[in-house]
Amino acid sequence: MRRMSAKISVIIPFYNGAAYLPECVTSVLNQTYANLEVILVDDGSTDASSRQAEEFRQRDQRVRILHKANGGPGDSRNAGLAMATGEYVAFVDHDDRLEPTSFAQLMALQERTQAEIVMANFFFYVLKGKRAFKWSLARTITLNRCIPQRSGWQWNINGTLASVSVFRSRGVNYTAANCGTTLPSRLTKLPKMIRPPRK
Repeated sequence: MRRMSAKISVIIPFYNGAAYLPECVTSVLNQTYANLEVILVDDGSTDASSRQAEEFRQRDQRVRILHKANGGPGDSRNAGLAMATGEYVAFVDHDDRLEPTSFAQLMALQERTQAEIVMANFFFYVLKGKRAFKWSLARTITLNRCIPQRSGWQWNINGTLASVSVFRSRGVNYTAANCGTTLPSRLTKLPKMIRPPRK
């Protein structure tokens, strides 16, 4: 059984995300679960988001940055995963916002169930005229079985906390065919995954 003090590597890819990145990163750094490393993957941005990322790194030692040539969100997620030093990984889009207890609740859920992947609910909000995601654990329940894909649930990578080993031990990464918004199909058939009810 893993301790609740395990480190989570939070990977945030961004490309020209200056309008949304500060609020996203702030919501991650303000988590009640503090043992995080925040990996900001700059996918060749040409706006102020690169500077914003550097400012976060200067203010918080948990922030790491990779500046790279533009390769798309899947490539950025792979790059961030390669840098991860935590026992768990969470992927967050630069226009997502997290409730302050999101990671604490996901880690508590993982601790209770020993699942390799646990998932949060999310809902839409509008920020500066653009629809985006906000994670919410308010309706989470524990399920001790894998939900088959025929149920219609979309295995969205955002709102998901996974053991790093499920990626590395299976050699799983993102390809050009998977833009990085959903779990790779090889991870949707694990023996034990936990998700909240679909509403």
